[in-house]
Amino acid sequence: MKPTTSIITLLLLLAVVDVGFGVHVTLIVPKELYYDSYAVASVSAFHVQPNTRETVKLEYRGVKNNGTIINSTELEFSSDGSQTWNVMFTWSHLLSLEEKCVQLVMSFNSQTTSKELKFANNFGYIFIQTDKPIYTPQQTVKYRVLAVDEQQKLSKYKIKIDIKNHKQVIFDRNRTTADDAFKAHEFKLPKETPPGNWSITANFEGVDPMPGSAHTVTFEVKEYILPRFYTNVEVFPKVITRSTETINVTITAMYFYGKNVVGTADLQLGTWHKYKGTQLFPKRYNVARVKDSFIQILRVDKLFPMFQEFPMDKRLYVKATVTERTTLMNDTFEDTSTYFSNAEYSVDFNRSKMYFRPGFNYTLQFQVLHNDGRPASSIYICLESHFFNKWNQQFAAVNVYKLNDQGRLTKDDIYVPEGTNMMSFLVTFGNQMEATTCS
Repeated sequence: MKPTTSIITLLLLLAVVDVGFGVHVTLIVPKELYYDSYAVASVSAFHVQPNTRETVKLEYRGVKNNGTIINSTELEFSSDGSQTWNVMFTWSHLLSLEEKCVQLVMSFNSQTTSKELKFANNFGYIFIQTDKPIYTPQQTVKYRVLAVDEQQKLSKYKIKIDIKNHKQVIFDRNRTTADDAFKAHEFKLPKETPPGNWSITANFEGVDPMPGSAHTVTFEVKEYILPRFYTNVEVFPKVITRSTETINVTITAMYFYGKNVVGTADLQLGTWHKYKGTQLFPKRYNVARVKDSFIQILRVDKLFPMFQEFPMDKRLYVKATVTERTTLMNDTFEDTSTYFSNAEYSVDFNRSKMYFRPGFNYTLQFQVLHNDGRPASSIYICLESHFFNKWNQQFAAVNVYKLNDQGRLTKDDIYVPEGTNMMSFLVTFGNQMEATTCS
């Protein structure tokens, strides 16, 4: 009988083939484990002698208490091959064992090797909502916490909620389930609360503090007086292009009991970019009152002369301040909902497949949107269909259609001629074009 030797290798993710004599056993384990999910360990055996049985013993042990065997099994090999071992690690069980890691031990013949495996710290996501951003002393703060797992379902893990005052001293602490945390909770602010920012922090309560698993919202506590009136601004059109002639800005100011404010309005304009911030124009406008509103009409060619670059990737910044005539109280409204664009519409072809079959009908689906995101409902468009063969010869068709209320068009009867190698579609409205190509 030939003498044999055994070789065992423990790997992460990828197996590496080592050349050796005798039976070679390889163990593949994941880089990290997840609570309440199966941990899959794969064992492969090579060079198993005929008419023999090789036994590989696997054990999951605790790390804090190495003598605790959490789970174990034995795998038998009578020939070369691979076997897997699936073990479910529940968060509640490991919490009772006070273990944050496990040790996988593999024994084969007289050799033993082990690997410590940690559990991923991502328990899910936490969101906190309060009923207001500002409170006064003695007011009641209402809040709730939404804790969900990776599948967007309410988490099964315990939640710890800390409420801290303006000095970061814990005012209240609550340990609860995700189900209970989602229900409305409230607490009353003390009478002698100084001005400052309070916070509500929630995190998953695991074996150890969970980095990145906490979420915090802040709210302000101060004595404040409700404003007597409010200001609103409307800009037309919502998309400004080079061909736009005028911009109409309408400012309204009303008392909370419904009457229009008598006073003056000041208007300042500029451009706004998500990352670059606000750039103000030098001129300010004293807006004239027209009946119950303040209306300012601006010429686009005065704001952006032809020799000046048009701000394609920005929005119009509008700041309106209304001052009450008798008390000189004022209220300010800022708006960045108006877009600059070289085109009024955009076309989304994502619903259409990017492949086709010559000799059969093709279904074209697209949606036309205004640049502010609104559907371009019930407008007429011109659709050009171009079909190219392998010699780049083309056949084209042109049709006019009316979009539905959602700005969508679906055509399931577009016949693709035999021999078509590539096709493209061009949507036009006015002087704007949008295209997509399938090949």
